Amino acid sequence: MDDKTKTQQVNALKDQVALEHFVDELIKQRNDPKAKPEETKALLLRQINEAINTQLVNVLSEKDQVALDELLDKNPTDDELNAFFIEKIPSVEVQVASALLNFRAAYLFTPGEQVAVPPPPPPAPVPDTSN
Repeated sequence: MDDKTKTQQVNALKDQVALEHFVDELIKQRNDPKAKPEETKALLLRQINEAINTQLVNVLSEKDQVALDELLDKNPTDDELNAFFIEKIPSVEVQVASALLNFRAAYLFTPGEQVAVPPPPPPAPVPDTSN
């Protein structure tokens, strides 16, 4: 195994560990007593990967989407796909971050859920200035 392959494997492992940590934090923040952590984690990891992929495909030009389809027909490795997106999307890190933030917001703030907002404090007493 050459150094380039080792570096790619280490980077892929770091990415996966970062995503797992992200999901663990989402589960803690949502604090859903009905959720089963391992099932929820596996589901969220799939959904996050799908959200990232969708975000990246959506920012590609039509021409680049055709090139992606042609690449996908060849059953590329993850490294080949990553290289494709890095080449075609100059701001790929920003796009991934955007997908993660959008996913986080959608997961933590699901429409229809009531967010507990404390009532405002009572008004301060007004000093008597009639003297």
